[in-house]
Amino acid sequence: MKKSIKTLVFSILILAILGGGYFFAVKWQPEKEKEEEAPFSLPDVEVLMDLKLEDVASATINTGKTEYTIINSEPVSIEGYSSLLTNSSSIESILHDITYISGSHKIENVGERLNEYGLDTKEKFVTVKLKDGTSHTLIAGNKANYEDNYFAMMEGTDTVYVVASYNLDAIFKEPSSLRKTDICTFDTETLKELTVSRGSEKILSLKRNEKKNSLVVMVILT
Repeated sequence: MKKSIKTLVFSILILAILGGGYFFAVKWQPEKEKEEEAPFSLPDVEVLMDLKLEDVASATINTGKTEYTIINSEPVSIEGYSSLLTNSSSIESILHDITYISGSHKIENVGERLNEYGLDTKEKFVTVKLKDGTSHTLIAGNKANYEDNYFAMMEGTDTVYVVASYNLDAIFKEPSSLRKTDICTFDTETLKELTVSRGSEKILSLKRNEKKNSLVVMVILT
C-alpha cells in the first residue's frame, strides 16, 4: 500500500516536471524588449540656394537700408567702391555664404498669405546673377516666433522657409562694415620715427630708442 502511494506521488512529480518542461518549450516566449525610443532628430534641411562660386558673376544685396553689388572678379570688388578701401576677404566671405543657403520648417502653398511672413514686399533681398545669364533671388522677411530665425523664400515660388539668423546676418552686411580698418602698414624693425597730425597739430609721435632698440610712444593731448 505504502509502496503504491510512493509510486503514485513519484508519477505525479514526473508529470508535473514534464508538463512544466512542455510549457517552457512550447508556450513560453521571452518578454519582448521595449522598443527603443526614436532618437531626437533635427528638422529636415531644406536647400534654398546651392551654387558654385565659380559660376557666380555678381550678387546684388539689399539690406533694407542700402543696396550694393559685389562683382565676382579678380580681385573681388563692390561696384562703385574703391578696392583700396574695401576688405576683399570679407567680401569673398559674403559671396561664399550666398552660394549655399539652407532652411527648415517648409511652409508650402502660402499663396496670398505672404504678408503674414513679411514677404509680400521685396524690401530685403539678395539676387545672384550667374555667368550663364540666369539669376536667383532670395527674399528675407519677418523674424519667426521661435528661436533666432527668420522667414525667407525664393522669388517666384509660394514656399516659405525658416532660416537661421546667422546665415542671413553673414550676407546682409552694410558696405561700411566691409571697409578696410588698417590705414597703413610698415616694418617696425626699420621704423625710426612716425608722427600723426590733425591739421597743423601733432597728436601722436613714435620715435625709436636706438640704445634699447624699442619704440617710444608719445601721445600729445590737445
